[in-house]
Amino acid sequence: MNRQTRRMSLKVVAMMIALFAAYSPIAHSQETASFVSIPLGVTGGLREDNLSSYLLAPKGSTDFIALDAGALLAGLRQARILESFEEIELPPDSELTLEGLVLQQHV
Repeated sequence: MNRQTRRMSLKVVAMMIALFAAYSPIAHSQETASFVSIPLGVTGGLREDNLSSYLLAPKGSTDFIALDAGALLAGLRQARILESFEEIELPPDSELTLEGLVLQQHV
């Protein structure tokens, strides 16, 4: 399987997971956990600042998994600009940016 085919397969799997989480009857049940999805980009073009990539975490958690992350830093930067990480606080004495903190401790 070549690199392009493998990437396409990963994108299909990521989209299937996202669709299942969004439209599954289980996802809409009050008794079960639901997920938070943060799109880091949705067009999947050639530019690294708008890739097809998503962060997924259980609702109420800031521990994410990255789906088809690609160039992750540009997507994290865009998510910060859109205030998608409002529940994560950067310690005042941190040497990291918010993106670095998310990448090191929450993904």
